[in-house]
Amino acid sequence: MNEEFDVTKLSAEYGEEGKRLSKRMEEINPISLKELLRDVRAMGNLKVYACTGAVKLMELEESVVRSRVDDILGLTTLLEIADGAETQLFV
Repeated sequence: MNEEFDVTKLSAEYGEEGKRLSKRMEEINPISLKELLRDVRAMGNLKVYACTGAVKLMELEESVVRSRVDDILGLTTLLEIADGAETQLFV
């Protein structure tokens, strides 16, 4: 489990493609997920949600994720919320 919440290592379920993608993410991502969430929240009136499936797939500790986002929601709920949003950012 990734206690730091900066995810660059994908679950073993992704196999070789996951290893390649993880390496590429490390090479091109100059900002950590922790920094991104901090900066986005500082922008004003917005909510940050995590997808239940993504949290499980990436083997993240739910309590750590919950401490960094407003809520952890299923994909259907996320899409319903996003449908009415003026601006959306998917990470």
